[in-house]
Amino acid sequence: MNKFQFLFLFFFISIFLQSIECKSKSDLIKEGDELLSTSTNEAISKYNQAIKMDENDYYLYYKRSLAQLNLHKFRSFMSDISYSLTLNPTFSSGYFLRGRINLKLGRLDDAEADLKKSGMSAKTQLKSIKETKKLITKYDKVLKSEPNEKTNGEKKKILDQILELCPSFLKYLQERISISITTADLSSAFFDLQTSLLTDRSDPKTHYLKGKVQGIINERQTAINSFKNCLKFDPDNKDCKTEFFRTKKIMRKLEQVDRIMEQDQYRKTIQLLTEIIQLWDEQGRWSPESGAMMYQKRCRAYVGLSETENALKDCESSIEIQENYAEAWFWKGEAKIKAELWDEAIHDFNKFQELDKNQSKRANEAKRRAEIEKKKASRVNYYKVLEISEDATLPQIKKAYRTKAKKFHPDMVQGEENKKQAEKTFGKIAEAYEVLKDPVKRRKYDSGEDLLEHHNPFQNFQNGGFTFNFGF
Repeated sequence: MNKFQFLFLFFFISIFLQSIECKSKSDLIKEGDELLSTSTNEAISKYNQAIKMDENDYYLYYKRSLAQLNLHKFRSFMSDISYSLTLNPTFSSGYFLRGRINLKLGRLDDAEADLKKSGMSAKTQLKSIKETKKLITKYDKVLKSEPNEKTNGEKKKILDQILELCPSFLKYLQERISISITTADLSSAFFDLQTSLLTDRSDPKTHYLKGKVQGIINERQTAINSFKNCLKFDPDNKDCKTEFFRTKKIMRKLEQVDRIMEQDQYRKTIQLLTEIIQLWDEQGRWSPESGAMMYQKRCRAYVGLSETENALKDCESSIEIQENYAEAWFWKGEAKIKAELWDEAIHDFNKFQELDKNQSKRANEAKRRAEIEKKKASRVNYYKVLEISEDATLPQIKKAYRTKAKKFHPDMVQGEENKKQAEKTFGKIAEAYEVLKDPVKRRKYDSGEDLLEHHNPFQNFQNGGFTFNFGF
């Protein structure tokens, strides 16, 4: 190939590539437009390729801004539409679109300027701007006159009107989220959080509020992550720091509670739960579910210590917070058994079963125990006779019997009347020992069987003539 042929080939290829470039740019725009409604990210990719071919085409940036808007990427949208208007300051549709989005975001002055500059009919939008400004003034007056929970209803009504006109007005979305948290309207809070995050994912207050809501529904680990995000965007945010460390502290203590509860360390459990409940109060009682759960756990610990008054108080607090919390009804029933309120205990277990159908077996077993305890209460309590606990070991039973038998043996008592009383008491002591020292009899006694209903092997003790050896 000579020099002339090479130059001709180079010229031909250059012309061909230029024609391909022009064709490709047009094709890319067409492909991007077709993908805009079905696959927005792919549409953006097509517009990106087209922009590389012509970085000064204002219309390409406008096209890409529409795609960014589809994805609720408001910052990227503003960047593209603003650059499009820089390249073409007379682009009316661009000003009108940016004005509408500024109105949606609550940037009222910018919206008004853009809409007027567009030269297009914008009566509806300009009217909305005017109305929104009036509502903001009204809201501020309510806020200043009585900044407390009493005005939540009135404030929310105004916020609803503002956000109907400006759906992505971040400041007032966050105001409405705060009210929803206070009034426990979590579904509304979640809805507004989604809109807030779509509006601006880097806003620290949105992540803070998200963490608060997650804490309310006991998603403490995700709450910690939200507070971390808040601090990522605003490292000096005091509210986020406070909630971050407080939530971590609560998590550590709750993990401890679950661990030591399994080990029956009830006193330590109560101490930890008391600290957590105090933190819960300090955080504005952020979660009814959490509060009910913590009072129920402390009730359970008090039941373990047989401190029935405290147990009942805590279980009732749990139910007051969350009436249909099944577990609180169960442990309230257990506390009633300890308090020897058998019929009330059975009522509570029935309520527990009604609230949690999957726990029928557990409920029925608890009711059976209440019935047994009720039946046992009508008989002589052998444990009380020997003054021992119901989980006393055999050596403890023997020791208690030896002490009692020495004290009340009829041969050790003077006087006919005293001797008769001693015989009666000693008979009960011997009867109690006979049953409790025998594992089979003790098990039957504990299950409510009347072992000595028809036969008392110690009845002759009441006729005198005792010869008893205290050796074992």
